Amino acid sequence: MFKSPRAHHYFSLLLEFKISIPYTNTVKLHIPNSRPLVFRMNYDEKDGVESLARKLDAHISGGNPESFANGELNELGAEYKKQIGHARTSLLLLYRTICPYCEQLKPLLKDLANEYKSKVYFAMLDIDAIPSAREEFDVLGVPLVIAFKKGYPVGRVEGLRSFDEYDRWIESIHQGMNPMLIKDGPSTQFP
Repeated sequence: MFKSPRAHHYFSLLLEFKISIPYTNTVKLHIPNSRPLVFRMNYDEKDGVESLARKLDAHISGGNPESFANGELNELGAEYKKQIGHARTSLLLLYRTICPYCEQLKPLLKDLANEYKSKVYFAMLDIDAIPSAREEFDVLGVPLVIAFKKGYPVGRVEGLRSFDEYDRWIESIHQGMNPMLIKDGPSTQFP
C-alpha cells in the first residue's frame, strides 16, 4: 500500500491510536529520532486518517504530493477534469489555435510553470478540440485562464495580461488568499 515501510508502520500506529482529524486542520506527529511533522488537513477531506497517511508516505519516501506540478504547460484532452483535480492548485488555459493572444500567452505561462514548479500545475486545453469545455466554463473569449483549488474553480482572467500580473495573481491563489481581480485584457471574442 505504501512506498515506505516506515510510512506503513506509522499508518498502523495512527489506526491503533484512532486519531481523529475532522475538528482540527493541523496534525502534528511526533516521530522518534526526528523532528515533529506538521500536516495541514482540509475539512472536506472525509478520509482524514488515510489522507494523512498518504501525506506521511509522500514525506517519508521523498515523494512530492504536488508531483503533477512538473514545471511544464501540459496539453490536456478529454480527461481534463480528472487531471485538474489531482493538484492542490492548478491553472488551466483555455485557448484556440487561431487566437494570436493565446499564442503570445503560452510562453508566459511556460515561464510561470517553471517558476512555480512543484507548487502549481499548469495545463492548457484547446476548446475547438473539446467543445464541451466552452459551455462548461462559459467561455466568451480566449485566452481564458482559470485557477483551481482541489479541482474547484476559484478565479479567472480573460485576455492577455502581463507576466507580473499573472505572477501576482497565481501567488495569491497558491497562498490561499482570495484571488485579486484583474481587468480583462485583449482577447479573441466568439461571434
